[in-house]
Amino acid sequence: MPKGENVFYVFRLLRPSRKNSLWASPTTSIIEFLKTYSIQAYIVLFAIVSIALGFLATSTYGPAVSGDSIAYLSVAENLLSGRGMVDSFGGSLTHFPPLLPVILAGCSRLFQCDVFNSAWVLNLALLGINFVLSNIWLYKFFQNRLIYFFIGTILILFSESNLRMHTAVLSEPLYLTFILLFFIFGWEYIEKRSTSSLLILLLIAILSPLLRFSGFSQVIAGGLLIIYVYRKTIPIGLLLSGAFGFIAILPISFWLSMDNALRYKIFIGDGNQVNLVENLLQSFRKIMYWFLPYRPFSSHGFLEPVILVGIIFILLLLINKNKNWKIWLQSFWHPAMFSMMLFTLIYFSSTTTNIISTHHRDLSSDRYYVVIMLPILVFIFNVFDFLVLPHLRFEPKYLYATVFVIILVWSIYPVVKIKKYIDISRQGESHYYNVYNLREYRESQTLAQIHILLKQKPDTVIYSNLPRLVWLHTRLITSGLPEINQSWGDADIIDKLSGWPGERSGYIVFLNNDPYKMYYSPQILEKIATMKLLYDMEDGKIYYVSEK
Repeated sequence: MPKGENVFYVFRLLRPSRKNSLWASPTTSIIEFLKTYSIQAYIVLFAIVSIALGFLATSTYGPAVSGDSIAYLSVAENLLSGRGMVDSFGGSLTHFPPLLPVILAGCSRLFQCDVFNSAWVLNLALLGINFVLSNIWLYKFFQNRLIYFFIGTILILFSESNLRMHTAVLSEPLYLTFILLFFIFGWEYIEKRSTSSLLILLLIAILSPLLRFSGFSQVIAGGLLIIYVYRKTIPIGLLLSGAFGFIAILPISFWLSMDNALRYKIFIGDGNQVNLVENLLQSFRKIMYWFLPYRPFSSHGFLEPVILVGIIFILLLLINKNKNWKIWLQSFWHPAMFSMMLFTLIYFSSTTTNIISTHHRDLSSDRYYVVIMLPILVFIFNVFDFLVLPHLRFEPKYLYATVFVIILVWSIYPVVKIKKYIDISRQGESHYYNVYNLREYRESQTLAQIHILLKQKPDTVIYSNLPRLVWLHTRLITSGLPEINQSWGDADIIDKLSGWPGERSGYIVFLNNDPYKMYYSPQILEKIATMKLLYDMEDGKIYYVSEK
């Protein structure tokens, strides 16, 4: 570390070149950056606006909570309670890496607050941080094409998908931070081959798989960047790349081995549940919906993005010659573009070949793609700059002014979407990322009554048809009821489930509003267990269950 630098050295930002060049040199301290250039006030101001939007959306009930959210929160809570790395069911954390629960537990211990509040504040802070990092990259890359910087600022600020992701308890917001830092320091490493940048890339590659299994994309991309940098001395590049990958995967390998989660293979996936073609079409459809309002006329809405991309591609072929395409392709070899697009290609390929298709058919289930919104925007800007702009015979100042006005008018669309999302969130209504933190459940008489019962018998076993919801409101390990098997008849249920719940007698909290309907009802369970109805509420029932 250079003399005079402190521990914040790793957060060096991109320094604008004093030359009038599109390709800027990438480093200076954050203090110098903020003091020297007034554009940073613009970035910080809109970062505050983005945080304000996030706070407005969560001000009534807090962040959205899904099944994945409960996994992170419950493990963090159990860590604080001394139970170890176990989830809301009392089982080991196997389907998620450990970094986010550890961070939430650490923040809760440090600030003496609940894990739910830790996640809430962390995500709002990351909303502002990620906005700043994204726009610093845009400003540094397009500093002599500021129109793209301003348009990018508007698109990111008014992205309802980005706001939704940052106002839910998910690992994606922090993962986006790692991605943006990878773009910045990957650019610097290719351009300067600096040891400090390589060490930062290594740190990102170590932490990313511990946050999300898709974080292996940083490991692969980092190794390929090293080979690219040492392409003239391949043996050295291969040696450094191998060492980089080996060190990067050691912590996650240790975790997988110790926690016995090897059955969760992110780069293999379940061939019976992953449909590559559908995942590709879904990704195009969701990305198109970021920019264009549309009502699907084709089955599942898959045809519309194909038609749109096809028309654009044909038009570009008609107006461009070979030299235009060569110049455009050459632009991707710039250090900033190369590091960004290399990672994006690896990450996108990993995502489309691993996500379970049936789980992500909802149009609003786009968090896997929001984290690469910046590369998608940069790609679009690059296409326009090299393949469209040279053919427009207008003075640049008039052209840019027209484009900027069009973007301002277009912004009505995402603003309307953001307003709708904020209204839904403040009213405590359900949406794709929010299944459990609803007004209906917060005002539930059934959940209020189980609190009273648990004060009298805090060690009682709890069962529920919504066990994650009950955990959220009680913070006690909650088991699910026996799961429905569609192939079983009454005789099979009695035969297979006879003896349940054995020595684990306890309360059943059965909520009427069950979006999943994956567990047997109390009426069915009466055939195999002794059920005593304690409370019959408007929104649910509480039973005491014991072995028959």
